[in-house]
Amino acid sequence: MFSRERFAGALVALCVLALLAALLPTAGLAEELYETAVVNNPNPADLLDLWSRPSLTYMSAVRGRYYNGVQVELLEELSGDWVRVRIGGEVNCGGTGGYMQTRYLAFGDDRAMVVPAIPLYEATSSSWILYDTPFKDPTYRMIGSESDVEVLGVTPNWWHVRVGEYTGYVRADAPFLIEKK
Repeated sequence: MFSRERFAGALVALCVLALLAALLPTAGLAEELYETAVVNNPNPADLLDLWSRPSLTYMSAVRGRYYNGVQVELLEELSGDWVRVRIGGEVNCGGTGGYMQTRYLAFGDDRAMVVPAIPLYEATSSSWILYDTPFKDPTYRMIGSESDVEVLGVTPNWWHVRVGEYTGYVRADAPFLIEKK
């Protein structure tokens, strides 16, 4: 038979477990669900790889390479010096996601100390296409002339860019983009 004391003890234990379960997700780097960090390579000329998996092995592919100062949204902290991130908005809506090593990211107040290395270009065409993914998919935005274009990251054939409030992709060989000095 279940005594009153045993029932009270079991109830207290369940309350303690519920409290611990509620506190666990807020521990570590990602204290808030969408905390941000910025790319911070020791050599600002180097770009940080965004990986398809949290691994440097042949099983993981590089999805892009990102410049110092690019802001990343932290989605999940993983063991072994990795975080799952999103860059530039929703994935497949001008943004992308993947995994980065935490040792090459600056968090909290350290973000302000990072020297950005984000190249700035000017668009010279009267209108051009900003794709949502680096695959020339049918989803895109038309962008007007004389827009400032920040290159956040690169792939072999595409640049991940920010134009005002929009992020997306443009071909790396786009003749209408001229680097600003």
